[in-house]
Amino acid sequence: SNLDEVTASDADLIRTGFATGTEIEEIKLSPVLVPTVDTGHVLRVRASKDGTCANTLTYSLVQGTTVIASASHSLSGCPAYSTESLTLTTAQANAITDYSDLRVRLTGNAINGRVFVSWIEFEVPQGAATTPPVI
Repeated sequence: SNLDEVTASDADLIRTGFATGTEIEEIKLSPVLVPTVDTGHVLRVRASKDGTCANTLTYSLVQGTTVIASASHSLSGCPAYSTESLTLTTAQANAITDYSDLRVRLTGNAINGRVFVSWIEFEVPQGAATTPPVI
């Protein structure tokens, strides 16, 4: 419930990568209708950090045990929040076989301090309506 706003809010969040070492969190996404196109799939993650600016965050779109796509959040704000976007390739979008089983895996690596995630969004277009055939 801390990541489910339509518009990003830094007022509620989750923490990952406590103190030292690496911590992994998986967040289940709400089911979406199966899109009619294999383009325009965008995963967005909004995050920040405290402590040292050496903290990192890797975020991955996962279905079952399969990682569909993965990227690193630059956490450039230190400590301000910033939003990173990962646009899936056509091959990555086509690798999704069950849109009701998608999760975002967050891996925070905190050298000193914590990584905060305040918003996650997975944008999936529904595609253009088809034109009925002329009879």
